[in-house]
Amino acid sequence: NTDDKADHSALMMNRDVLDLVFDTLGQPLRRSLMSTGSALSLNDIANSAHVATRVMFDVVFDPVEGFLVDGQGRRLGYSAATGVLEEIPGSVYFGLTDGIGYVFGPVEEPVHLELLGLDGPYLADAVTLGGGQSGSVKLEGDHLGLGETLSADFDIAKFFRQLGIPRLLELKDAELLSNLITITFDDQRPTVTGDLTFQAAQVAILPDESTPPDEITGLLDGVITATGVAGTLDLGTGDVTLTADNATVTIDGVLSASATDLVLTFKPGGYEIGDTIAALSNLTVSIDALPNLPPELSSLDAISLTRVAAGLELSVVKKIEPADALGQLTLGENPTVLDMTGVTVDLDVRVTLPFDGSALSVAGTFSFGAASATLLPGADSAVTASVGGLTGTIDLGTGAVHFDAASLDVTVRNSAADDSIRLNATDIDIDFDPADNDPAAVLATIGSATLTLPQLVDADDQPVQVVLSSADPQQPALTIRRNGFDLASAAVGPIDLAIENTLVAGEDLLVIDDAFLEISDLSFTFGAGFTRPKLAIAAASAVLFPGLGGLLADPNDAGSDVNFTAGAKGIAGSIDLNTGAIALSVDELFVRLGDVLVLTAEDAAIEIDNVDPVKSADDFAFITVGEMLVSIPAVPNLPTGQVRGLEITRRGVSVDSIGVIGPVALDDRAGTDSTTPVVIDPLANDFVLDDLN
Repeated sequence: NTDDKADHSALMMNRDVLDLVFDTLGQPLRRSLMSTGSALSLNDIANSAHVATRVMFDVVFDPVEGFLVDGQGRRLGYSAATGVLEEIPGSVYFGLTDGIGYVFGPVEEPVHLELLGLDGPYLADAVTLGGGQSGSVKLEGDHLGLGETLSADFDIAKFFRQLGIPRLLELKDAELLSNLITITFDDQRPTVTGDLTFQAAQVAILPDESTPPDEITGLLDGVITATGVAGTLDLGTGDVTLTADNATVTIDGVLSASATDLVLTFKPGGYEIGDTIAALSNLTVSIDALPNLPPELSSLDAISLTRVAAGLELSVVKKIEPADALGQLTLGENPTVLDMTGVTVDLDVRVTLPFDGSALSVAGTFSFGAASATLLPGADSAVTASVGGLTGTIDLGTGAVHFDAASLDVTVRNSAADDSIRLNATDIDIDFDPADNDPAAVLATIGSATLTLPQLVDADDQPVQVVLSSADPQQPALTIRRNGFDLASAAVGPIDLAIENTLVAGEDLLVIDDAFLEISDLSFTFGAGFTRPKLAIAAASAVLFPGLGGLLADPNDAGSDVNFTAGAKGIAGSIDLNTGAIALSVDELFVRLGDVLVLTAEDAAIEIDNVDPVKSADDFAFITVGEMLVSIPAVPNLPTGQVRGLEITRRGVSVDSIGVIGPVALDDRAGTDSTTPVVIDPLANDFVLDDLN
C-alpha cells in the first residue's frame, strides 16, 4: 500500500519505494531529500535546451576520509574532525569514510580532491556529466598512511553533446548516408570502422534557439550560417567533419562577413583549450561602425571558432602594419568627421558563447593610426583642419569613436586668401558618436590653444599670436563642434603691430604702438563664418608710412630734404576676422612736413581693406576726416587755416586746397582740378607744395 503514485515512471519518486530501497542499503534517507515530482519528464529530456544547463557531480570514498573541493574552497565529503560537510551549493553526502556525494548543478572551478589516509587501501573516484562538460579523477592505492594526505586536480572538459542540439549547431533538411561499416571483436571488445556521410540544405552554428529548426520556413538564423552542407561521422571516434562552400557570419550590431569555405570539426570527447572547432576562409567583412571599408580592410583570410576556458569563442582578427598602410579611411557620415591617409589597423573582435548557457557576449577593439588626417573635411571650403600623430579606437558595439592627436592645425581663409587665420593645439582628445545627429554636437574641449593672425605682424615681423588658455572645463579655451568651433575670451598686449602696405612689398602702411588685442566669445560656424567676428584693438598711438617716411627731397630747393611724419593718437577699433578688414577710430590725426606744413584733425576714421577691389586700390582714401586744420610753422603769425579735398591713400597724402581764416590767403583755388597745392609722395621720396600767394 502506498499513498504516492505507483505507475511505471512514478516509482522512482514514490517515497515508500525509496524508503525500502535505502533501508535495504542500510542508508536511511530523510524524506525531505526525496524528489516528489521535480525529476525530468521524457519531454524534458527530449528538450535539449533544457538539458543543456543540467550539471551533476558525484564522488565516492571507499574507505578514506576526503572531500571534493571547489574553486572557493567549499567542501563536500567527510572527515572525523569535521563530520559530514555539504558546503558546495546543491550538494548532498551519504555515509562516512565509505560514502557517496552528489552536486546537482555547476561547481566553481578549479575543482580537486583531498584525501586523508586511514592506514590502509583507499579509493576516491569523482565524475561530472551534463551541461556540456565531462570529466573524472580517480585516486586508488594499496596503502595511505594514517593522517597521510593526497590530492589531485579534477580536469573538466567542456564539449557539446550531439549534432543537432541547440547551442552548437542546427541542421535543416539533412540526409544521412552510410559507407562500408565493419564491426570486429578483439578480446571480446567490439571495434567499429567506417563512417556515415550526410548532407544538408543549411546549417546554423551558434544558432538562434527561439524557433526549432523544423518550424523555420526560410533560412536558419545563427552566428554562422551556411548552405550546401556536407559532412562525415567517423563511427570509430565519433568525430564529425562538416564543410560548406558558402557561409556567412553575423554579429548583430557589430559586423557581418561572407566566406567561400567553412570547415567544422566536432569531437564528442571534448576539446582542449585552444582547439579550433570551426574555421571560415576567404572572407569579405562589413563593420556596422565603418560603412565604407576599403578592400584592403574588408578582406580577411580566416575567422575561427575555438575552445576557451569560458566556452567557445569566435575571433575576427585583422592587422594592417605601416608597411601595408591603407591609402585612405574615413569615419563618420554627413558630415565625414575624419579622413585619414597612411592608415594602420588592429581589428580584434571576440564573440563568446559561455558554457553556462548565458547569452553571447561581444568584446573587442578596432584600433587605428594614421600618418596624416583631416578633421571634418568638406564641411567648409574655407576651413582646413589637419591632425597629426593620430591614434584611436572604435567601439564596435556602438560605433563611438575616440582618438588622440598630438597636434591640431586649423586654417580659416577669410576673404583675403593671404590673411588666413590659424588655430593650433596639442594633445587633443576627440570623441564622436555616429548616432548623435545634432550638428552642434561637441567633439572635443581643449584647455589650451594658440590663435595666429597673419594680417598683423609684431615688431619682429612675425604674425601676432593670441594664447588661449582655461583651466575651467565648463569654459574651455577651444571647443570643437561638428559644425564649427568656439574660442574662449582672451587678451594680449601691449604689443607693437604692423599692417602691410600692399602697394609696396615689405613696407608697412601703419604701425600701432603698444596695442592691446581682445577676443570675446569668438564662434565659427561652417558655411556662415565667424558669428562674432570682431577682434578688438586699442592703442595710445600709431605711425603712418613708417618705412616710407623720414627725409623727403624738396623739389623747390635742390639738395635739401624735409622731414616727413604722420600718425595718430587715441586708437580704438577692430579686425573683422571674416574679411580681414581693419576699422579704427582715432582721437587725433597729424601729418607734418618739417616746418613747411602741419595738418591736424580730430575724430578721424581709418579703414584698411585688402580684399574689396575699390578699397584696396592704391588711390583709395583709407583715412577720412570731417575737418582738418593747417598751420605753417615757417610763416610766423599765420592764422590757422583749413584744408579741403584731403586724401590719405596707400601712396601718401594729398590736399586739394588750403585756406586760412583772416586777411591772408594761401592759394585758395577751391573747385579747380588743374593744380594740387600739396602732394606728399613718400613712395617717390618727394613732395609738391605750390607757391603760397
